[in-house]
Amino acid sequence: FRSHDFFMDIYDDPPLAKEYIGLVTASIVKYRNLLSRINGQPEFSESGVGVCDDGAGIIPPKLWPEFVVPFLEQYFSALSSGRRTAHIEDLRTDHLQYLDTLRLDGYDPSVSPKLTPALIRQHCHVPFTWRLNEIETAAFTPDETRHWVFDAAAQGAPGVRAGVWRNNCTPRGAENIHTFMAAAEEVKDLLDEGCPLDHLLEKEMSS
Repeated sequence: FRSHDFFMDIYDDPPLAKEYIGLVTASIVKYRNLLSRINGQPEFSESGVGVCDDGAGIIPPKLWPEFVVPFLEQYFSALSSGRRTAHIEDLRTDHLQYLDTLRLDGYDPSVSPKLTPALIRQHCHVPFTWRLNEIETAAFTPDETRHWVFDAAAQGAPGVRAGVWRNNCTPRGAENIHTFMAAAEEVKDLLDEGCPLDHLLEKEMSS
């Protein structure tokens, strides 16, 4: 509603900005409740709820305790007593501690160029899935795609994923998706056999 002016509101009038975020969050909860009623689902879920909040990545880490954490907590606690998951793009390492504060059970960093799987593992305890972007599957060679999978696993990513979108519906994109799937299966088999993470890249080079 405030567009880019919101990002000045948190400096110009912090108390009013917090009141505003609280009201917006309450409105989102009511909207979710409405959708649940329409679809014959419980308004309060015991299994879990997720949130997509890429705007949170624009808030500096030092302001998260005031302007992000309380309102994500408001959202989660109003809708579920179960699992908490979040998709938040473009976070930095100093943000990650607050994912633990929110007691997240799953985190999707998606497009977050300042992070790597190793950095996420070092700075928080939340399970996450590392994403091979559709732009990359449209442009990579199969060898680059295979290396991406092995490298992500070697850095400790609990899971990897790739998607199909209009920009990678090409012969190269199709080849990369198949390469991604095959590499992920290969990594899974190696891990199931007890291969240490720090040996995965050696296995990639030798196979």
